[in-house]
Amino acid sequence: MPTRTCIGCRKKFEQSNLIRYVKINNSLKEATLPRLDGRGYYLCNDICKIKASKNNKYKGILNV
Repeated sequence: MPTRTCIGCRKKFEQSNLIRYVKINNSLKEATLPRLDGRGYYLCNDICKIKASKNNKYKGILNV
């Protein structure tokens, strides 16, 4: 199983254990099912979504 990195805590997990988000119209939309095309970002839980939203790289695209 492929591994991916959570953008909030920077820990590696199996891809199936993460929630995938895709950037659409300058915001992230959950894209695990149905799988949407585009640049994917992975988060392991809602706490990491808050952590990632404080990072300047993701500020403005994460709706918390």
